[in-house]
Amino acid sequence: MRKQRPGDRRHPTSAGFTFLELVVVLTLMAVISAMVIPVFGPSFRSVQVRSAQDEILALIGQTQEMAVRQGREYHFCIDPKERIFWVRFVADMDGMEKITEDVSDRWGRVQDFPGYLDLRQPRMRKDSETGAFYIACYPNGACDRVKLEFFDNRFRGQKFRIETQGALGQTIAERD
Repeated sequence: MRKQRPGDRRHPTSAGFTFLELVVVLTLMAVISAMVIPVFGPSFRSVQVRSAQDEILALIGQTQEMAVRQGREYHFCIDPKERIFWVRFVADMDGMEKITEDVSDRWGRVQDFPGYLDLRQPRMRKDSETGAFYIACYPNGACDRVKLEFFDNRFRGQKFRIETQGALGQTIAERD
């Protein structure tokens, strides 16, 4: 390394970047990111909606399976105002009235459905005890015939439908 004399104005060469070069590169990266993010935003929202649909479908399927396995009536409950869903089972009968209890297992716990989903006009039976709507799943594999319509309330929202087929116990999902 060479010593600099006090009057020498030459700068030693360095292997770094100048501040201006760094600013230019960061600006280009910001512009490219701003152009790419809107392209992937709708796909990310689509994945979120599909995930919510799959979660609800899985719980309805598991409710049907448990009704058959346990030989008792189970209810898939949904409360659109509270934005929750969960599972109950018929524990006893008091004359003609069914006494239901919440499932204590992890799979039947209360779950929130995402804030960006709205359930429109459910045509389902309503539980007098909880005030929630429900789909009854019976020990013979059948269930109530119900159509649920969910709408994504964000910009250009998607919608999906879940339909239970009644006596056959089939569940169908459609997305728009």
